[in-house]
This record gives sequence, C-alpha cells and structure tokens, in this order.
Amino acid sequence: MEEQILEYLIIPYDEFNKKVSIQIKEAEKLSTITVANDEEYQEFSRHIKEWTLEARSIFKDNFNLPDNAYAQGFEEAGRGYNFPRLNTPDLREKVKTDKNKLLEKKNYLEYGTKLIGISDVISKPGTIDMEARRNFSTQEKLELLLNKLYDLKDGRYWDTGNILAGNGINQAYPGEYRELGDMLSNQNYVEKLGNSSGLSLKLNLQGKMYVEEKIKERKASSNKTSTQTETITVENRSDIIEKVDEILKHLEMLGLGHELLYEEIQDLKSDSNRVNKKDLRLLLLGKLLENAAPEEIWKDKSVQDLFNYLAEGSRHLNPFENNPFVS
Repeated sequence: MEEQILEYLIIPYDEFNKKVSIQIKEAEKLSTITVANDEEYQEFSRHIKEWTLEARSIFKDNFNLPDNAYAQGFEEAGRGYNFPRLNTPDLREKVKTDKNKLLEKKNYLEYGTKLIGISDVISKPGTIDMEARRNFSTQEKLELLLNKLYDLKDGRYWDTGNILAGNGINQAYPGEYRELGDMLSNQNYVEKLGNSSGLSLKLNLQGKMYVEEKIKERKASSNKTSTQTETITVENRSDIIEKVDEILKHLEMLGLGHELLYEEIQDLKSDSNRVNKKDLRLLLLGKLLENAAPEEIWKDKSVQDLFNYLAEGSRHLNPFENNPFVS
C-alpha cells in the first residue's frame, strides 16, 4: 500500500488555536457590519478579502506542507454561495452573499481547528508510535474513534476518515472507515450521516456513557497499579524490620521498652509480607505511639529517625509536624 504523506503543524497547537480564535472573532465582527451604499460596500469587500487572506495563511503557513488538506478545505468553503446568473444582484443581495461566504469560511476555521486538535498526527507530530497505530486491531480502532468523538462532543457530525487518518489509522482496504462507522452505529453508540463521499458520525448519549465508563475503569486500574507499587519488596521489608529491631533495642536501653510492645511488634513483623508499605508504616507508628511514653520517645534522635523513615516525607504520617514535645 502506498505510504501516506503526513501533514502536520509546525507550531504548537495552542499557538495555532489562538491565531484561529482571533480570525473567528474578526469574522463575527465583519458579519454584523451594516452596508448602506456602494462606497460602503467597496470598503466592506476590502475587509472581507483581507480577512480571507489572513485566515488562509493560518492553514498554509503553519503546516509542513502549504498546500495541505485544510488549506484546500478553506478555499472550498463558501463556494456554494453565488450570485444569480440571470439577474444583476442588488446591494442587499451582494452583502448577504458575501456575509454567507464569510460565515461559511469562519465555520470551517472552527471545524477544522477542532479536528486538528484531536488529530494526534497533526497536532502532536512525533509523539505517537505510528507503527503501533498501523497495527491497531479493529477493536482498538473503534475505541480510538469513540474517544475522539467524545473529545469533540459539540453536537456536530464529524468525518470518520478525517478522524482516523489524522490519528495514524490508514484504511486497511477501501471502505474500512465506513464499516467502522457502521459498526458503532449498529452498537447504538453514534448517529451517522453518509453519502457516496464518506460517513460522518456524532456521539449519542449511550456512546458518551460508554466512553465515560471506560475512563472510570482506566482510572481505577491506574489507582490499583499505583497501590500495588507500594507493596513491600523483600529489600523494603528487611530494611524496615531491621530499623524497628534497632528501635526496640534502643527503647529497652532507655527503659521505655516492655514485653507488650515487643510482642505486638514481633507479630506485626510476621504479617508485614501481607500488607502494603503504607499500611505497615501506619501500623508500626500506631504500636510505638500506643505502647511507649510519648514525652520520652520524641526526645530520642534514633526514634525520630525511625518515624521520619516510616513517614517518608508525608506530613499526615509524620508525628513530628507541629509536635509540642519536639524542640
């Protein structure tokens, strides 16, 4: 299959979006201008031409390829508004036609810029694994399409091919883009509009709920993974037990240790391979605080070192924060 020529931004997307926003506001101002005579119409037409050149340059000058698909799309926008062929248009009709063309181009600026924003290949070139995208399974393609439609979520229909191609998914065979859209429609996740040139999709409520549920699952999985990374390794456990043993001996030397504390700590050490690191720290802290005299243990540097080690910089676990017994 012939390799697709990539088109992408050569400036950060946020900077590109700011430039577009300025032109959109300018177009909105122009569309409200009142034109009363031919002289005012000439001035109005000049402003329209200047705006069109400036807006066109955003697509041409900020891509690696000036003659890119978005620059071409901007050129095409508004061409459906033409003067009647048989009659000479009056002033009102000319102004109306020019404003309609202007608003069509403004709408394309908005549409194209949003599409670029969710197109990883275009807005974030060099940051995705193109080989991995080329090898996406059918399910991965469907998930990507749903996620991008969710990101767009503005009630409009979006071209399936533009979304997938802009994210490094080329058609494995002619018509694959349409089939992927049809599959999502059959699953009742999207509404679709199609013609001979392509298929456009809009995420419906059920599709939105599906994506949001997947987001929750990913967050839960991420949190679970984060908790699992706190599980004590052999080295962690050995290090912690060694330090606790040192403290027990030290407390005995100070006359602060006793049999109950010793037995409870020994039992806790035996269970240390069944709890995560944070829980073990909390349990050890609790046992030491419960069974030793606070006024005395806070004064000992070795005990302070152990608590600092167990707290690992966490203010809510560290008893030395705002402690009146510690100078």
